[in-house]
Amino acid sequence: IELKLLSRNENATLQPAITFFLPILKRDALEQAIYSLVELGATDIQLMSTQKVQRKWGGRKERDRLRTIMIAAAEQSKQYRIPTLHEPKPFAECMQQMNVEHSFFFDQAGKYLLPIIRSLHAEKPTNLSLMIGPEGDLTVQEKDLLKEREVQFLRLTPTILRARQA
Repeated sequence: IELKLLSRNENATLQPAITFFLPILKRDALEQAIYSLVELGATDIQLMSTQKVQRKWGGRKERDRLRTIMIAAAEQSKQYRIPTLHEPKPFAECMQQMNVEHSFFFDQAGKYLLPIIRSLHAEKPTNLSLMIGPEGDLTVQEKDLLKEREVQFLRLTPTILRARQA
Protein backbone atom coordinates (compact mmCIF):
# COMPACT_ATOMS: atom_id res chain seq x y z
CA ILE A 1 0.00 0.00 0.00
CA GLU A 2 1.34 3.38 -0.98
CA LEU A 3 0.05 6.61 0.53
CA LYS A 4 0.60 10.04 -0.95
CA LEU A 5 -0.57 13.23 0.79
CA LEU A 6 -2.08 15.46 -1.87
CA SER A 7 -3.06 18.41 0.26
CA ARG A 8 -3.42 19.52 3.84
CA ASN A 9 -6.13 21.87 5.09
CA GLU A 10 -6.15 23.45 8.53
CA ASN A 11 -9.41 23.29 10.44
CA ALA A 12 -10.96 26.73 10.64
CA THR A 13 -11.01 28.25 14.10
CA LEU A 14 -14.32 29.83 14.94
CA GLN A 15 -14.31 33.47 15.98
CA PRO A 16 -14.52 34.85 18.56
CA ALA A 17 -12.52 32.56 20.82
CA ILE A 18 -14.79 31.53 23.68
CA THR A 19 -13.53 30.61 27.12
CA PHE A 20 -16.37 29.04 29.06
CA PHE A 21 -16.16 28.84 32.85
CA LEU A 22 -18.11 25.76 33.82
CA PRO A 23 -18.78 24.64 37.40
CA ILE A 24 -18.18 21.01 38.29
CA LEU A 25 -21.75 19.81 37.79
CA LYS A 26 -23.21 16.43 38.62
CA ARG A 27 -21.63 13.82 36.36
CA ASP A 28 -24.40 13.48 33.72
CA ALA A 29 -25.05 17.23 33.61
CA LEU A 30 -21.32 17.95 33.23
CA GLU A 31 -21.02 15.48 30.36
CA GLN A 32 -24.03 17.02 28.58
CA ALA A 33 -22.72 20.55 29.11
CA ILE A 34 -19.26 19.61 27.76
CA TYR A 35 -20.85 17.96 24.71
CA SER A 36 -22.91 21.09 23.99
CA LEU A 37 -19.95 23.43 24.44
CA VAL A 38 -17.94 21.49 21.87
CA GLU A 39 -20.89 21.53 19.43
CA LEU A 40 -21.26 25.28 19.86
CA GLY A 41 -17.57 25.99 19.25
CA ALA A 42 -16.06 26.85 22.63
CA THR A 43 -12.28 27.08 22.40
CA ASP A 44 -11.44 26.67 26.11
CA ILE A 45 -13.43 25.11 28.93
CA GLN A 46 -12.24 26.09 32.38
CA LEU A 47 -13.78 23.91 35.05
CA MET A 48 -14.29 25.67 38.36
CA SER A 49 -15.30 24.94 41.91
CA THR A 50 -17.63 27.32 43.69
CA GLN A 51 -19.07 27.34 47.19
CA LYS A 52 -22.17 25.45 45.99
CA VAL A 53 -20.48 22.81 43.82
CA GLN A 54 -21.92 19.53 45.11
CA ARG A 55 -19.18 17.05 44.23
CA LYS A 56 -15.46 16.57 43.88
CA TRP A 57 -13.52 16.38 40.62
CA GLY A 58 -12.79 12.83 39.46
CA GLY A 59 -9.22 13.55 38.40
CA ARG A 60 -7.51 11.91 35.45
CA LYS A 61 -10.20 9.26 34.95
CA GLU A 62 -12.94 11.89 34.66
CA ARG A 63 -10.79 14.11 32.41
CA ASP A 64 -10.18 11.16 30.07
CA ARG A 65 -13.93 10.38 29.97
CA LEU A 66 -14.74 14.03 29.17
CA ARG A 67 -12.07 14.03 26.43
CA THR A 68 -13.80 11.05 24.79
CA ILE A 69 -17.12 12.92 24.96
CA MET A 70 -15.50 16.00 23.42
CA ILE A 71 -14.16 13.96 20.51
CA ALA A 72 -17.61 12.45 19.88
CA ALA A 73 -19.22 15.90 19.96
CA ALA A 74 -16.61 17.29 17.55
CA GLU A 75 -17.16 14.44 15.11
CA GLN A 76 -20.95 14.76 15.25
CA SER A 77 -20.95 18.53 14.77
CA LYS A 78 -18.11 18.64 12.22
CA GLN A 79 -16.41 21.10 14.58
CA TYR A 80 -12.96 19.56 14.46
CA ARG A 81 -11.21 21.94 16.79
CA ILE A 82 -11.52 20.32 20.17
CA PRO A 83 -11.50 22.82 23.05
CA THR A 84 -8.81 22.76 25.69
CA LEU A 85 -10.27 21.34 28.89
CA HIS A 86 -8.55 22.88 31.91
CA GLU A 87 -8.31 21.27 35.34
CA PRO A 88 -10.71 22.76 37.90
CA LYS A 89 -9.69 25.94 39.68
CA PRO A 90 -11.33 27.82 42.54
CA PHE A 91 -13.86 30.49 41.58
CA ALA A 92 -11.58 33.38 42.65
CA GLU A 93 -8.78 32.18 40.34
CA CYS A 94 -11.20 31.80 37.44
CA MET A 95 -12.36 35.37 37.85
CA GLN A 96 -8.78 36.57 37.35
CA GLN A 97 -8.66 34.72 34.01
CA MET A 98 -11.82 36.35 32.64
CA ASN A 99 -11.49 38.73 29.69
CA VAL A 100 -11.96 42.18 31.22
CA GLU A 101 -13.72 43.71 28.21
CA HIS A 102 -16.06 40.91 27.20
CA SER A 103 -17.04 38.81 30.19
CA PHE A 104 -20.56 37.63 30.81
CA PHE A 105 -22.31 35.71 33.55
CA PHE A 106 -25.67 34.19 32.66
CA ASP A 107 -28.17 35.02 35.38
CA GLN A 108 -31.96 35.23 35.41
CA ALA A 109 -31.78 38.77 36.85
CA GLY A 110 -29.37 40.02 34.17
CA LYS A 111 -29.85 42.30 31.18
CA TYR A 112 -31.73 41.13 28.14
CA LEU A 113 -29.37 39.19 25.83
CA LEU A 114 -30.41 40.30 22.33
CA PRO A 115 -29.04 43.89 22.39
CA ILE A 116 -25.70 42.57 23.67
CA ILE A 117 -25.53 40.00 20.86
CA ARG A 118 -26.18 42.75 18.33
CA SER A 119 -23.45 44.97 19.76
CA LEU A 120 -20.96 42.07 19.84
CA HIS A 121 -21.82 41.24 16.25
CA ALA A 122 -21.00 44.81 15.22
CA GLU A 123 -17.89 45.03 17.40
CA LYS A 124 -16.46 41.61 16.42
CA PRO A 125 -14.41 40.90 19.56
CA THR A 126 -11.66 38.30 19.32
CA ASN A 127 -12.28 36.79 22.80
CA LEU A 128 -15.29 36.22 25.03
CA SER A 129 -15.45 34.87 28.57
CA LEU A 130 -18.73 33.21 29.53
CA MET A 131 -19.78 31.77 32.89
CA ILE A 132 -22.74 29.98 34.42
CA GLY A 133 -23.33 29.05 38.02
CA PRO A 134 -23.71 25.56 39.44
CA GLU A 135 -27.05 23.96 40.25
CA GLY A 136 -28.25 26.17 43.09
CA ASP A 137 -26.50 29.25 41.62
CA LEU A 138 -23.52 31.23 42.88
CA THR A 139 -23.52 32.71 46.37
CA VAL A 140 -24.25 36.40 46.88
CA GLN A 141 -20.57 36.95 47.70
CA GLU A 142 -19.45 35.26 44.46
CA LYS A 143 -21.88 37.39 42.44
CA ASP A 144 -20.60 40.51 44.20
CA LEU A 145 -17.05 39.59 43.16
CA LEU A 146 -18.20 39.29 39.55
CA LYS A 147 -19.83 42.72 39.76
CA GLU A 148 -16.64 44.22 41.21
CA ARG A 149 -14.77 42.77 38.24
CA GLU A 150 -17.39 44.44 35.99
CA VAL A 151 -18.64 41.17 34.51
CA GLN A 152 -21.93 41.79 32.71
CA PHE A 153 -24.93 39.80 33.90
CA LEU A 154 -27.09 38.55 31.02
CA ARG A 155 -30.45 36.80 31.00
CA LEU A 156 -30.88 33.91 28.57
CA THR A 157 -34.61 33.53 29.30
CA PRO A 158 -37.03 34.96 31.85
CA THR A 159 -37.00 31.57 33.58
CA ILE A 160 -34.27 29.87 35.60
CA LEU A 161 -32.49 27.20 33.56
CA ARG A 162 -30.59 24.20 34.77
CA ALA A 163 -26.84 24.68 34.41
CA ARG A 164 -26.47 22.14 31.60
CA GLN A 165 -29.22 23.87 29.57
CA ALA A 166 -27.72 27.32 30.01
